Amino acid sequence: MSADDPQAKPRVRTGQTPTELSKDEFIHRWNQNFYDSAFEKKRAELDAIGEIAWEAYHDSRKAPRTRKAGPGFADPEHELSIEWLDAREKIIAAQKQHDSKESKTRVLLICASPRTDQTCPSEMSKTFRLTKTAEEIFAADHEIDVDFLDLSVLTAEYGRKIYPCKACVSTAMPLCHWPCSCYPNHYLGQTHDWMYEIYPRWVAAHGIMIVAPVHWYQVPSVFKLMMDRLVCADGGNPDPTSTHGKTPEEAKALGILLEITEPDALLTRARELATSIAAKPPLAVRYCKRLLKLAQQQSLAEHLDVCSSFQAICHKTDDHHEALTAFREKRRGNYKGR
Repeated sequence: MSADDPQAKPRVRTGQTPTELSKDEFIHRWNQNFYDSAFEKKRAELDAIGEIAWEAYHDSRKAPRTRKAGPGFADPEHELSIEWLDAREKIIAAQKQHDSKESKTRVLLICASPRTDQTCPSEMSKTFRLTKTAEEIFAADHEIDVDFLDLSVLTAEYGRKIYPCKACVSTAMPLCHWPCSCYPNHYLGQTHDWMYEIYPRWVAAHGIMIVAPVHWYQVPSVFKLMMDRLVCADGGNPDPTSTHGKTPEEAKALGILLEITEPDALLTRARELATSIAAKPPLAVRYCKRLLKLAQQQSLAEHLDVCSSFQAICHKTDDHHEALTAFREKRRGNYKGR
């Protein structure tokens, strides 16, 4: 924005590598899906389907099946992807399962190695064996339900994919939707995205254990793909209608956004948030307020050092022990400020 005109529209910088394909190039790439010569006996049918695929691509039909958002969204008339709405409902159900006092403690156990005997390596990974050992230990406790997530299937199972995070949050936080709305993108062929199944499994978990090897001094690519796509779970915008899909100007104008509230409900919601904050451990809340003030005066290195110090202090308090106990017992914490 211009310093002289605070009401000016946010600037959106464009001009990167063009990606639009000609029809010939699109059809050529689409036909690679049917490289097996066995498909040739259906060439006429494939050519007809290819024309439909080209129309979808040319018309940019990202979400071909939609419905109106309805009540509870900033713009109830805005069309939302049915797939996104289904994923949202599964996450809401998973949150209810997580919060239920009747449910067992749930552990999400993740094997984060791409190696598997089901494809090229032809041998079971050490990571998988270690993760299965952990599963046996957890399963021996009848108060624990174990959800085993094996990321190696990304390398060996048909149609199993996790697409890369597009870093929408770097444009503006409200452009990063929860759950992620970047995929599926049907006209680009970016379908079968596994994250719509993985998100509810993270939400339902009370504890998460990840077993991973080190590949070339980094975490494995299958692990990184999943973790990047979880950014929307921490502060992502739960209402895509507030940005009318992926409209960067609207997202930049909104600024930092965590929740959309109707004007008439604003005071009530503010009181609910204040009550929620007041119910937290007093010392931790006090330190958070102090850190917010110090952030304006310190360098990043200085601030991170103070953050770690405050965190270490909080971990040694009675309130921290009470928080862990309350979490295990699925009840509200009773904090004393010490």
